[in-house]
Amino acid sequence: EADDAIFDYDSFHDAKSSVTEAKKAAQKEDAILRKPKYINNLLESASRRKQDQQIAKEKLLQKEREAEGDEFADKEKFVTGAYKAQQEETRKLEEEEKKKAEEEAKRRRSKLVGGMAGFYRTMMDESEKQHQEAVEAAEKAEKEGVKVNEGERKKTDVELAEEAKAAGKNIHVNEEGQITDKRELLSAGLNIVPSGKGSDRRGADHLKSSNRPAQSAFPSRNKDVQQATRERQTRMMEEQIAERQKRQREEEEAEREKLEKAAKSTKTAADVSDAKARYLARK
Repeated sequence: EADDAIFDYDSFHDAKSSVTEAKKAAQKEDAILRKPKYINNLLESASRRKQDQQIAKEKLLQKEREAEGDEFADKEKFVTGAYKAQQEETRKLEEEEKKKAEEEAKRRRSKLVGGMAGFYRTMMDESEKQHQEAVEAAEKAEKEGVKVNEGERKKTDVELAEEAKAAGKNIHVNEEGQITDKRELLSAGLNIVPSGKGSDRRGADHLKSSNRPAQSAFPSRNKDVQQATRERQTRMMEEQIAERQKRQREEEEAEREKLEKAAKSTKTAADVSDAKARYLARK
């Protein structure tokens, strides 16, 4: 049986047009309501960088004031309201950063409570404490000038070869001063050689932090990496600001010397007229 609507092209066209128009309307509404995807993060990062630059500048100014000492202590100080507001904002920002760091540390500790995680945490805390005590002991010994026995110096291959030759052994040494076959040094028996690892041979150098691998009670996190990056950027900004101020001072000094030199070499009109009058008088 034939379908009565098989040739109803008008209704099909209207239905198709309505679907297309509905899609276009939905896309237009989505474009109107769509929020920016990256601009908010970019604005926040720019604001963060600006605040970091301001903090770096404040630290640099504080260092300059400390370097000046009491040179300008008797001078009157003027502080504007905007500067006070800026200082207050900087202080609040530092407090927020400190609070976030404490909350992050607390959150990490709460995750490690109980089970094997708690056991490993306790073990790492103990190792960190022992390391800190060892470092403090080494620093104290170094400050007091206590000398420790560094143990016997290890003999070189040349010295060992000379001793073996004196004992009647035939030892071969290459051009670099190394024994080609150290089995020639062996004698009958067990050939026990002191390892030099006894407690009486160890000095206080192994206690120094520079000779020990860095240890941490907690694994590094993304937050720590970001904090370290920000601190490094702050130091870089401080150096850049100091360099720019130094260059500006040098340019001002050069300009001042140039002006002084020009002022010394420039003759006034009165000097020229006096010289001319003296010349005519001599003629």
